[in-house]
Amino acid sequence: MVPDALLAACFMVLLLAEVLLTPEMTPHAPLAVGVVAMSLPLAWRRASPAVVAIVVCLAHAVVGAIASGPLSPQFAIFPVLVAIYTAASLTRGRVAVVTGAGTALLTVAGWVITDVGHVDEFWPWMLWAGAWASGTFVRRRGDLAAHHAARAALLEVEARTTAIASANAERDRIAREMHDVVAHSVSVMVVQAGAERLRLGTAAGRTGEALAAIEESGRTALGELRAMLGVLRDGSDEPHVPVPTLAGLPGLLDRVRAVGLPVTLTCQPADLLDDERVRSTGAGIAAYRIVQEALTNVMRHQGLVATQLDLHCGGECLSVTIVSGALGTAHDAGTSVGRGLRGMRERAVALGGTLEAGARDGRYVVHARLPLTVAATS
Repeated sequence: MVPDALLAACFMVLLLAEVLLTPEMTPHAPLAVGVVAMSLPLAWRRASPAVVAIVVCLAHAVVGAIASGPLSPQFAIFPVLVAIYTAASLTRGRVAVVTGAGTALLTVAGWVITDVGHVDEFWPWMLWAGAWASGTFVRRRGDLAAHHAARAALLEVEARTTAIASANAERDRIAREMHDVVAHSVSVMVVQAGAERLRLGTAAGRTGEALAAIEESGRTALGELRAMLGVLRDGSDEPHVPVPTLAGLPGLLDRVRAVGLPVTLTCQPADLLDDERVRSTGAGIAAYRIVQEALTNVMRHQGLVATQLDLHCGGECLSVTIVSGALGTAHDAGTSVGRGLRGMRERAVALGGTLEAGARDGRYVVHARLPLTVAATS
């Protein structure tokens, strides 16, 4: 906001100096008001790019219309080009089409309406096209960079998942080998020592004591070996994580926000995530998994676009809605039905609910209705 305000102030000073210090530019007062109206909106060019672009171009046309002297403000084209560039770089879809058409017509009209302007001149169109093309190029480069960043983050997560799966598979293999070889051999030693001790009976003497010690040490070794195999098979070197429910949703959102995906959460009622009636049902587990898969699909197919997550609990049903940014920013998220979407729908149907996914009003929407009557399993 501060850099934009400084830019607006610089243009205002430049244009006022040109109008007030050039006697040929008349009438001075209306032209001064007009150039202020052209420059001041640039302070909000990033907050409302379409509105600012239309206002600046309209003010430029009005300045051209009221200029009665032989000259009109020559520097007035600069704020117009900045406003058009900003609108092209920040708007999308129908807003971009309407803004582009409006600014093009107003830019040409601002020249044609002057005393020296002609309809058949092409340079006003060329100036508008250059500014709009530059903004469009910057926007597309930004979208592409966001898509690559999301893809890289997703590949990193997949690589970590693959590494964990490989480590677990290797643990299982080692555990099986130790169980089949070491545990079997130790068990045989314990059985043989016990059998020989019983065969010798009370006459075993010190040999019997040694055999008893061997038997006891073998049993101890078997107990320790079983504990170690449990570590290998269960991955007990890492903390055990309970089955995720809605209580874990803030942590999930923090992780995707750290990657760069802007997610906004709305709950109705406000304390929904702390409601035991929801957390203790299968709907809570299914909702967590559906949100997790949906956000992963957003990053994979659309990039780091603004995403809205709405949770609503009314009566005996939990409603989950995920609305992601405009389609076409990177790839259309609804062009294929993959295993992720199929898995989300199966989770909902298993509880007696429904799940719908697809394009709606230029955005991609995933909506699930989950009954609260099925008990959760953990």
